[in-house]
Amino acid sequence: MIRPFSVGDRIRPGEYRIHSRFPAVINLLSGDDLISLVTERVGAGPINIVLPGSELAGAAALSARPEGLKLDGRALCGEPVYDSGLPRRLGPDRAHWQRGIADLQALVAGSAHPKSLAFLIAPRRRSLFRCGFERSMAERLHTGAQAVMRGDLESGARTLRGTGFGLTPSGDDFLAGYMWGLHARRALGDEDPSAAIARLCAPGPGANPLARAFLRCAQEGRFFSRLKALIEAMLDGTPAQAAGRARDLLDSGETSGADVAVGFLISLQKEAVPCS
Repeated sequence: MIRPFSVGDRIRPGEYRIHSRFPAVINLLSGDDLISLVTERVGAGPINIVLPGSELAGAAALSARPEGLKLDGRALCGEPVYDSGLPRRLGPDRAHWQRGIADLQALVAGSAHPKSLAFLIAPRRRSLFRCGFERSMAERLHTGAQAVMRGDLESGARTLRGTGFGLTPSGDDFLAGYMWGLHARRALGDEDPSAAIARLCAPGPGANPLARAFLRCAQEGRFFSRLKALIEAMLDGTPAQAAGRARDLLDSGETSGADVAVGFLISLQKEAVPCS
């Protein structure tokens, strides 16, 4: 039997086949449902199965049925299960939390990928988009983010959905980060975000299956381990621990981690973050 490091708690039944393969990630699809087979370095998530590299290398098909999991016909243990949720109430020291937000914003502004959405919180970085196509894309992303920030959630989501660079487009990563931020705010004692999330999801799913899966996780308030670990460090860790977790998030994909972080930050303190 194959013994994983962890199995996501939002894996749906189905017969999964390869969508895309990378050195540390294999994405498998069954209809609209996604499972990602990943290395321990990538980490746990609601739809991730974390495997030793030797098991990941040749993987091609996964069967998820009520009676159990099979990877290429071999039994795959369904434990340990990764808990992708946040506690209902986090109860932080508010000053500690606000300092964590400020430190994360500074790190994103100074260290994020040059083609990420960091220009939404550090406008000078917009000059890094040089060619006409890049500037046009940045303008559309800026327009969508502004709409979200002023409360026009449906229009902003329509503009952002499927827009941007990367395997999961930057606009979708921003929307996922924004929804994860709304769930974090609820856990910190703010109002129920269900109505706002429903409005962000009103335009319907996009064509990108990876983005659809990540957005569904964000909609349901299910967190990947890198973002969950960052939140925990911002609440209870030292500044150095929080910075390390933030760098882990920024290292996710080419721009995805940074784009998620920008959406997350804007959701947490949208009145305080510049978007001009």
